[in-house]
Amino acid sequence: MRHYTLTFSFILMTVLTFAQRSINDRVSFVADNLSLSEALISLSMKSKINIAFSNSILPPDVRVNIIAKEKPFKIILKEVLDGTNLSFKMFSDQVILFRDNTQKVESISINGYIEDADTGEKLVGANVYNPNNAYGTDSNEYGYFNFYGVPNMDSIFISYLGYETQKFLITKDQSQNLVIRLRPTFFETVVVTADNQTEDFIKRPKSGVDRLDLSKLQNIISIGGEPDIFQAAYQLGGINTGADGVGGLHVRGGNLDQNLILLDGAPIYRPEHAIGILSVFNSDALRSAKIYKGNFPSKYGGRLSSVLDIQTKEGNNQEYSGKVSVGLLTAKASLEGPIIKDKASFFISYRRALTDLYVPEITERLAARDSVSGFSNYVFYDFNAKANIKLSKSDRLYFSYYEGRDDFTNSRTQPTFRDSFQNIDGEILAGTFQEGNQEELSWGNRMASLRWNHIFGDRIFANTTAYNTNYDFFSSEEFRSEGIYDNGRNDLIAVEGQFSSRVNDQGIRTDVEFLQSDRLNFKFGGGLIKHRLSPGSSQSVANLIDIPTFQVADSLISLRDSLELFEINTTESFAYYETGVSLNRQLYLTLGLHARHWKVGENAGENVDNYQHLSVLPRISLDYQMNDAISFSASFLEMVQYMHLLTKADIGLPGDIWVPATENVAPEGAKHVQIGTQIDLKKGWALSATAYYKEFENLVEFLGGDSTLVINALNYESNVTQGVGVSKGIEFSASKTGDKFNANLNYTLSKTDRQFDALNEGRPFPYRFDLRHMLNIGGVYHINKKWSANFNWIYNSGINLTIPIAQYGVPSPFSNVEPTQTTIFSERNGQRLTANQRLDVGVNYHHEGKRFKHKLAMGIYNVYNHTNPIYYRVRRNPEDRSEFQFVSVSLLPITPSLSYSVSF
Repeated sequence: MRHYTLTFSFILMTVLTFAQRSINDRVSFVADNLSLSEALISLSMKSKINIAFSNSILPPDVRVNIIAKEKPFKIILKEVLDGTNLSFKMFSDQVILFRDNTQKVESISINGYIEDADTGEKLVGANVYNPNNAYGTDSNEYGYFNFYGVPNMDSIFISYLGYETQKFLITKDQSQNLVIRLRPTFFETVVVTADNQTEDFIKRPKSGVDRLDLSKLQNIISIGGEPDIFQAAYQLGGINTGADGVGGLHVRGGNLDQNLILLDGAPIYRPEHAIGILSVFNSDALRSAKIYKGNFPSKYGGRLSSVLDIQTKEGNNQEYSGKVSVGLLTAKASLEGPIIKDKASFFISYRRALTDLYVPEITERLAARDSVSGFSNYVFYDFNAKANIKLSKSDRLYFSYYEGRDDFTNSRTQPTFRDSFQNIDGEILAGTFQEGNQEELSWGNRMASLRWNHIFGDRIFANTTAYNTNYDFFSSEEFRSEGIYDNGRNDLIAVEGQFSSRVNDQGIRTDVEFLQSDRLNFKFGGGLIKHRLSPGSSQSVANLIDIPTFQVADSLISLRDSLELFEINTTESFAYYETGVSLNRQLYLTLGLHARHWKVGENAGENVDNYQHLSVLPRISLDYQMNDAISFSASFLEMVQYMHLLTKADIGLPGDIWVPATENVAPEGAKHVQIGTQIDLKKGWALSATAYYKEFENLVEFLGGDSTLVINALNYESNVTQGVGVSKGIEFSASKTGDKFNANLNYTLSKTDRQFDALNEGRPFPYRFDLRHMLNIGGVYHINKKWSANFNWIYNSGINLTIPIAQYGVPSPFSNVEPTQTTIFSERNGQRLTANQRLDVGVNYHHEGKRFKHKLAMGIYNVYNHTNPIYYRVRRNPEDRSEFQFVSVSLLPITPSLSYSVSF
């Protein structure tokens, strides 16, 4: 066994003692008739660069004679290896040797799971690589890996961000159903090297995907001290929103509904709290998250612009642990532990907003400042639960549940005012009037999913997911106007409207991964989704009591209108196939197809015609690793979307409905091309650039831009129009990673236009969220093991609006009827709000005791109190009610951020 162990038993010691060096650093070295292993050890000690190798790959009877003075390390190492079949690569802070040719060595296939040694939590995206041939792979969303091409009786390396890199000796008899446990480093997990430094040994490239590092959420100064995955996503290139996060996730010119948001494999239809500022994903419940902006894997479909795939924690299967947090915005708690140690575990968490403790009082004071009485209140909650069990070495079951809800109330009563009008008899009636309104909104998601992992043999992994997800929305608005006339009469007008909608999905899918060899793999699968859409029910009641205009005294006139809620049943089925091929060590090709079939009308009622549609769409990508530092990628794909979101054209409160594609409202489509490059520089610097071009077809918009129109299953087809769009842009990023200081910069230059024959006189116009410039700069400095300081600065162009620019009255031929008011609007989205900018700063404190871990996060959001308008509203001039005013509405001034958590 000693023959097959690493020659350097002191690698761990040198990793901790040697400073990070570059293979381009110059060194002087002399070898006088040394064996190859002796020469390598001597060179490593001289250069202070770790060289890892297995004695089994060293050719026997090789002697080394070299005299080198101030030459680059890599040149000297090449001379040492001259005449052998060995090559090398730099991995993190060490050099690893591997064979140039392993065809003559018996290769075996290995598979298994990678998990946290302390908790048993599966590690997503852990790197598995073979130093003998420089090929590797990574673990999937279940922590599972499958790797072919390991020589029998040889070693593999396992690495993961924030964990100690480990080496394992693999034999043919011990290569299947492995459970590899990695231990966290002794340092804070936020002090890590960049992800891209581990990519040299990844056989399967991941261009087009951003893996969101959850450990870095604490370095984002968030509203009220609540870390959020959306705030992390907003810092990436090509992803934008309105001011301060209001408006939700818009990716490369796409709409809100063009994002596929998956939670443990099930879609979430409204993933935002607080009009987009926060997501419904409790950061304490998250295990991994990745977002695709282009180059979607073939298994994803049904949306045009992005995929956000989120996995929640599985639970500690070793011991019980928990966490309690409280901030200015939320309070939350979580608990996890083993059901059966090493075999089954659970995780539960609950988060609730604390806004109802202070929002009513604040809004009441703000209303009083505008001479209005009333208040607003808003509260939300999220509940997550998960359990898993290991049935056998090849079978695992996972059950996930999520429930969340938002409730918003707004009550306003305007100050009394004097007015007069003429009744049908010509009598002038004067009096004192008071108007008020109350609005209630409630919406929420529920999701349950069951997943089964099964390993077939030594090369096939399959996952089957069944889920049920539900989104519902309810709104109620009441208007009251009371008049007290000078002649002693009074009247009352009370108008109340209610609206509700919902969408329910029941789905099942199977995904299979098959590893043919170290250079060839296949992925395929399919599924079925039953959509039950209830696009809208409404009820309106108008009560008119003692209205003197009609000369009806002591009477009630009641007008009622209602639309019952009924379902539209649709079926969406899909199948996909994908092949990944390593053409050589530098070139990787991915080819795929995604087929999708849509059927609507079955049991939908007489209002919806039967409709079917089939699409077969290509996916292709190419990744080229030119050398250790530079890589290129290119991809092309087509997407189709059969579900349309019809939403109000305001700030994003969910007064919206989901409707199906039909014969009259065609499916949306997109074609997407992107090319990019990644450059890894010295001393922890990395640069990347990506250019993209995307064409949309059959985009959906309201006719006339009427955001107050009640849309439902009976009328939506006649109240929308469809058109095309183009989005293009360039995304730049730069990052610096070090032991003390980490920083990143992201800049996007983009342009998104749309064109509808029925809108804007057929002329193209900018998309509402066409933010031409987006810049984000952030960094964190680790003062010591307990204290860190961080900052984030953003700048982006304002969103585009269509605003009224004039109003005129058309006289009526009847003397007792007021003129009809007509409003003239600007060019569609022709007015751009002022640019947004904001600086956030914060500090974090960590303390780890014998039983408890404490964390205190303090910060200031919008340090220099810059006003970032989210929209304009029109109101009557309080001094002259015949005039109207534009009022700029902004959300967050300078705001403190504070949270404290304790875990055990």
